[in-house]
Amino acid sequence: MARAVLAFLVFVPLLPACASWQTAAEVRPGVDFARYRTFTFVPRSEMPPADPGMQNEAVAEWLRATIEEGLGGRTLARDDAAPDLRVSFRVSVTDALGETLWGYGYGARDGGFTTSNYREGSLVIEVADARTRERVWLGVARGVVPTDRDREERLRGVIGDLLALLPAGR
Repeated sequence: MARAVLAFLVFVPLLPACASWQTAAEVRPGVDFARYRTFTFVPRSEMPPADPGMQNEAVAEWLRATIEEGLGGRTLARDDAAPDLRVSFRVSVTDALGETLWGYGYGARDGGFTTSNYREGSLVIEVADARTRERVWLGVARGVVPTDRDREERLRGVIGDLLALLPAGR
């Protein structure tokens, strides 16, 4: 499964520092999403280890609440006792260096480049059938982590865009 996720991430393009987030999803063929009404989150003890830099419980809770809100908008209700779906998520953040070329010609006097440091993040949401435990949907979002005051609202939009690719509730 880890190789499948890694192979899937290879197709998500790398982004320059100024670009928006990119989202992509993979749907298991033949799955009838209309039959799914409820979900629960996979316990952290059953999830793969988190990125060491993202083991902040407050961040995990915010992501869980935001994903739950987004799934509610897809007509899925949380039911920890008898769920139809199991939802897990993983986040990773890495430091990156961007370069911008400017000018024409050869050498520093005719042109040059500027470098900038930024943080690039990835969010993977996996949805599995609770009965069979088989993955039915995989969503990936990748982009530059915002550092401004409205970052929560921007990240909420990214999660909303990603969950809009989930066929449930259509």
